[in-house]
Amino acid sequence: MGKSQRGTGAAPVRGLRWSAALYEKGRPEYPPAAVRQLRSAMGLHEGSILLEVGSGTGKLSRSIARFPGKLVAVEPSAEMRTEFLLRLPHVRLVAGKVERLPIRRSSVDAAVVAQAFHWFPARRALREFARVLKPGAPLILLWNRRDDSLPWLKELSRLMDEYDPGVPRTGEGRWKTAFQDHPRFTALVRRRFHHLHAVDLDTLLARVISVSYMSVLSKHNQRHVAARVRALVRREGVANRAGTIVIPYSTDVYTSRLRPPRAVH
Repeated sequence: MGKSQRGTGAAPVRGLRWSAALYEKGRPEYPPAAVRQLRSAMGLHEGSILLEVGSGTGKLSRSIARFPGKLVAVEPSAEMRTEFLLRLPHVRLVAGKVERLPIRRSSVDAAVVAQAFHWFPARRALREFARVLKPGAPLILLWNRRDDSLPWLKELSRLMDEYDPGVPRTGEGRWKTAFQDHPRFTALVRRRFHHLHAVDLDTLLARVISVSYMSVLSKHNQRHVAARVRALVRREGVANRAGTIVIPYSTDVYTSRLRPPRAVH
């Protein structure tokens, strides 16, 4: 996900105006093996309710909407919701934030958050998930992350880090502390999957500019970033003759389950 610095409409990569469509263009899909893991962990049936919080433009929603049961998606950004409904008009999508989910108590059979939990106030979020989930239901968190082991991707990350004011990051792991010895949620279990994202230069630029701290730069600075990324791609020769750039990603899938409330004696 990312901060709500979002708009709608086509993705004008050359002009580098932030838009939800730009986010949609630049972000990778989730690998089939990770989606299969989700389905297996959720154990859904036709009467199940699956909750997705921070659904964004629906990158993950397109896959999990095919799971058994009914998907309910929650997204705070109106711009993201507009983009979502262009692709998934039949999915129930509601405006809301994780601090106050518009969902009935103990009504959800599984919940999932993709690319977003590190932005949440983690302990408050877990209180809300504990309220809406049924006992034993899974809470699954996942992130796509670039594999920076390739020298040119390491250089791209260094370039982007120059503009980072210190936003929350998945890799820092601060969000995990909310689960430590939590009275209602079991310890996190991680599975990791690997996949490749084939992009052209415009899509790579969309990926870079869709990052929250890049999206709020002035247009002048965004153009400067884009020029530096183009120069990096040319210098490192990472595009093939067709102009395709292959970016390796890892997808981390974390699963926890809601414990029953402790009996009061």
